[in-house]
Amino acid sequence: MNTKKSWRKQLFRIALALLVSIFVYMIWSTVNYYKWTKQQYDDENRQAVSVWKNDITGILNMTSKHITELLMTLNNEHVEIKTGSPDMSFSAKIKCLQVMEDKLKLGTDVSFIFIYDSEKGKSLFAAEPSVSAREVILAKEYVNGGNARATGLREEEWDIVTIGDNSYTLRAVANGKYVVGAMCNIKALAPIDIIKVLNSETACFLDTGSSTYAVLKSEHITDYPGSKQKGVTLYKDRVSELKANIVFASRTTDISMIISDSIVLFVLFGFICMALFVGVIIVTGKNIVAPTNTLLNAIDNVQKGDLDFRIKEEASSKEFDDVFLNFNIMVDEIKRHRIERYDNIIQKKQDELKLLRAQIRPHFFLNAITTVSNMSYGDDQEKTRQYLKELAVYLRYMLNYRDKFVSLGQELNEIESYVRMQSIKAPGSIEVDIESSSEANKTEIPYLLVFTIVENAFKHAMSMYETLNLHIVANRMPEGDKMRTVIAVEDNGAGFPPDVLEKFSDYESIPEAKDHIGLSNVFRTLALTYDRPDLIKLSNTDRGARVIIIIPDREEKENETADM
Repeated sequence: MNTKKSWRKQLFRIALALLVSIFVYMIWSTVNYYKWTKQQYDDENRQAVSVWKNDITGILNMTSKHITELLMTLNNEHVEIKTGSPDMSFSAKIKCLQVMEDKLKLGTDVSFIFIYDSEKGKSLFAAEPSVSAREVILAKEYVNGGNARATGLREEEWDIVTIGDNSYTLRAVANGKYVVGAMCNIKALAPIDIIKVLNSETACFLDTGSSTYAVLKSEHITDYPGSKQKGVTLYKDRVSELKANIVFASRTTDISMIISDSIVLFVLFGFICMALFVGVIIVTGKNIVAPTNTLLNAIDNVQKGDLDFRIKEEASSKEFDDVFLNFNIMVDEIKRHRIERYDNIIQKKQDELKLLRAQIRPHFFLNAITTVSNMSYGDDQEKTRQYLKELAVYLRYMLNYRDKFVSLGQELNEIESYVRMQSIKAPGSIEVDIESSSEANKTEIPYLLVFTIVENAFKHAMSMYETLNLHIVANRMPEGDKMRTVIAVEDNGAGFPPDVLEKFSDYESIPEAKDHIGLSNVFRTLALTYDRPDLIKLSNTDRGARVIIIIPDREEKENETADM
């Protein structure tokens, strides 16, 4: 039963496996790309927070230097700072205002610089040009109202205050009755470069713990979200000068949007692949499968023995036309070579079998002539005539050049004549027991096959001191699902020497033994006749030698020959 699967099913499964693999790969690559991008995004944001912190610290430090330089200006102008001292001179005011305006022109993101007289409740006030008049008024009122918390010069502490609609970082340094300070709009502290990864939105805040100030807002992140808003990630760092945390809030695209885009691409790709797959099946079926089936059918017919079968139809491609033509040429050559090979094999086997039979006959003839010659010296003429009568039967059988096969029954009859002839020659020294079923007697065997084994037993097992016991048994026996004729020849001689058993146990080559030419001929005859080297087996028993011959039915051999 053929359990192989159709190529169409196999191709379909391969295509399906390919599509599933592509889908899994796309999902895997999308997720990993998202993770990688998110990691890159996190790293970039953390780096941005670090840079932002450094920028804020730089702005605050630079503003602190402005305050220090302004304090030095008061000292250089010999302004009295003690409580109850006179107001600073007009020239000193002009000088201080000039210094304040120069600092604002440096573009250090400072919104206001001021010198506040805590006794008079008045201040010298300078504002960055882009600041509106209303913001200036509100900031000046805040300072003149004494709301700015003053610290020492060495205490770099900043406050965050809200004035009107704006929030500012504020530092004020007390110097006697004067308070020198500066304010920066917190919007000026926003990062310069906003990172955009996966369509992200960002917002920046200052968190003092008690209050939160928006430095930079976005469309969806307008208020400080804490950690509750879905899809928003917070990145924080501490600015010690402000006693506040800078908070970088980021809102990224949901991964489902990316995956949905991947699914759309997968479906589109799947349809394209299926269309190509169907096209490949159609083209393959027409140009490959159909002519391949034609070729397989032709091969099957040739394997069944139809060497006259030829492919007559035309293929749909030049390549298969060439294949069909070469197939027909090949079958022609196979038929011709097979006939020639079969003829050569038959002729070779016939020649070799003739040679084997020619090797056997002289041996019999010489033995018989020698025996008659020896008997002629005796006085028992009746015994000589009886021997010659049996010898005539023997020679008639030996000179049978016409028959290549004889029945086992006929061979055994001739063996009985041969035994009688040997008994006349050596009376009382031979006992032969032949058991053969009627079915076994009908088996056709090669001419002189069993005769040679019996004669070999007489030659090697017969002794001057003991009677030769020869036992021949032939029966039909099963071998697999077929029947075989099994012939066993046993004697009570010394048995086969070990070297002979070893030589005749190798079925790969036909053994040759100068003392057992008859056995070598039997081996060769069986191998040539039945194309099997394992049809004869030699062994020793506890009473002598044993030879077993297996004879297949001739019909099997003829069927095998007909298939050639």
